[in-house]
Amino acid sequence: MKVKEKYNIKDENTFYKHVNKTHKWSELTIVIIFVLYLLVFAYPQSFRFYYVMGAIAIFYSFRALMEWRYKKQSNNYRINILNAAFFLFLASIGKVSSLLY
Repeated sequence: MKVKEKYNIKDENTFYKHVNKTHKWSELTIVIIFVLYLLVFAYPQSFRFYYVMGAIAIFYSFRALMEWRYKKQSNNYRINILNAAFFLFLASIGKVSSLLY
């Protein structure tokens, strides 16, 4: 990937390591809130593709923020910002297409 080469980001083949316990529990809370939201408020007939893409964008945005604040020297937050932007783009395409049809 060009971004990894440009910013000298090492490719780790291990599971993701959180920067601290607050980060770990906050990400878990975000996932639980989203799952509960889907179960309680989003009925199957009103389930939208952009809900999931938006939730993933929020997840990656939070991860980028935590890495930027506590692990800035690794530059991994740049990859998470790109991931969040990509999923936000997909969510916006999903929202626009749902308005058209």
